[in-house]
Amino acid sequence: NEMEVFRVSSVSGAHHSTHQQQRQFRRLPKRKQVKRFTKEINRVINEKWAELRELEAELCSLEENFDDEELFINSFASGEGKDIVTLNVSGTIMITKRSTLQVTEDSVLACQFDDTKWTEQG
Repeated sequence: NEMEVFRVSSVSGAHHSTHQQQRQFRRLPKRKQVKRFTKEINRVINEKWAELRELEAELCSLEENFDDEELFINSFASGEGKDIVTLNVSGTIMITKRSTLQVTEDSVLACQFDDTKWTEQG
């Protein structure tokens, strides 16, 4: 049997947009090429500005990933402990909410973790 493993999540618009707005203010402004020094100095300065823009883009991406993880953890932690399920999927330990396993109503997992058959993990 094959099983597709996925994460269903929703993003809180207010929390997410606040972080995005804060990040926009930190972005380096687009700069014109520096041309007031010697050719060699201008080249080095312009290369450093380009490196800074790349590093900033990477930092913003990491911050967005962190925000997404924070939202996921907060939503995951807000449920009751008895509805947390630990699965061993081909040797990989995965933890999810029982409600996630019940998203597709008539699936084997939904039936297995149905309220009528569910017992807390020991």
